[in-house]
Amino acid sequence: MSMKENSREGFFMCQTLNKDEYDHTAVIGKFYERGLLPFGGGVDSHGIIVSAISTEEHEERMKRLRSIR
Repeated sequence: MSMKENSREGFFMCQTLNKDEYDHTAVIGKFYERGLLPFGGGVDSHGIIVSAISTEEHEERMKRLRSIR
């Protein structure tokens, strides 16, 4: 996962994320930047990531949500 800043427009753009590239344990303890928590998670008051949802957990939650329609 890589981030690049578009300095002309002043915002961050996240490149497409491959499911195999995302390791939710690798981002815990880092400062939050846009795109580091693609499936959700938690950040403390100092901006440090304290929890991150894995790809598998996200897919399971979406599967449960789709089943209640």
